[in-house]
Amino acid sequence: MSKTTSADDQQRRTLLIVLILNALLFLGLGIGGLLADSSALLANAVDNASDSVVYLISLVAIGRAASWKRGAARLSGIKVDGVKVAAYMFCGFCAAVGALILTARVASGQPTLGTTLPLESI
Repeated sequence: MSKTTSADDQQRRTLLIVLILNALLFLGLGIGGLLADSSALLANAVDNASDSVVYLISLVAIGRAASWKRGAARLSGIKVDGVKVAAYMFCGFCAAVGALILTARVASGQPTLGTTLPLESI
């Protein structure tokens, strides 16, 4: 496992608190739903149990490599490949809008106009 940072410790502490609260709510609502014969309370208990599992998966992924985080996101129900494609599409869209704005400001299209811009962003 890699070195932990204070941000990782803060996230771990927060996730642990939320995990414990959701687990306690699961137990309380589950017992209350069984005693009261209430399907609404039981459904809420199952919802809290699924939230607890997601928090547990996230807790395991904190401070790990990117592949662990990708796996945790996949287990949590996020379509990682779709999000990656959407992020690249959004970056391409932003680059196109930036190019249009730059071309409009200069009032001409020159092929060498933005060759130094990547260095300015570093």
